[in-house]
Amino acid sequence: MFRNFLLVSLFIIIPFCIFTYRLEKNPPGFFIDEAINGYEAYSLLQTGGYSSNGEFLPRFFLNPGEKIRNHHLFIYIITPFLYILGLKEFAVRLPSVFFSIGLLYLIYLLLNRRVSKKSIYIAAFFWSVTSWVFLTSRIGMEFTASAFFFTLVIYLIDYIYRKEVNLWNAIILSLVLDILFFIYAPGKIIAPILMIFGYFLLRRKKYSGKIKLVYVLLNILIILLSLSYFIDSS
Repeated sequence: MFRNFLLVSLFIIIPFCIFTYRLEKNPPGFFIDEAINGYEAYSLLQTGGYSSNGEFLPRFFLNPGEKIRNHHLFIYIITPFLYILGLKEFAVRLPSVFFSIGLLYLIYLLLNRRVSKKSIYIAAFFWSVTSWVFLTSRIGMEFTASAFFFTLVIYLIDYIYRKEVNLWNAIILSLVLDILFFIYAPGKIIAPILMIFGYFLLRRKKYSGKIKLVYVLLNILIILLSLSYFIDSS
């Protein structure tokens, strides 16, 4: 038991140290999307919830000087890090590190019953040194966050398929799907597909009408809240 706990701890600590080492320096520079995310998060802190365009707690942020809304929920995730650490590159990039570590742990949970632990630990090491993972885990953008919530949806669907589900399980699945919808642009395509899949899973498992109704209503609500984005984009 202690050995497994120690291995899992190293499984998390080693990638965390790799991803945070000179985080503000590597990759060099500060990408424009990172800067926009940090700028909008800082604007929320300084103005009591208003974006740089004067919108109060917008669901989709309007790019400065443009009519495109490319930035979403990730800005709200960055905000508490700026509040605690101040306006700096490290604070903008740190959430991506946590999402990458969380994604790694979700992969561990998904594989734990399917392959040997030795294989999982080897995969964890290569995960932390893979160039794509290393880069996306160190920039203040939505890549690792969207991958985290996508994998969390897969984990919850797997959990529902294997076990009995109560109302809270359906609510949590719906909320995570809603977050996936808002976290990054591709989520607006992936999340509705998974919403439909989740409904048929609940129906196949023959859960009560109340559980299915709550699940459907929550997902319909999130689609309605996003209509302004599609109207603006058109």
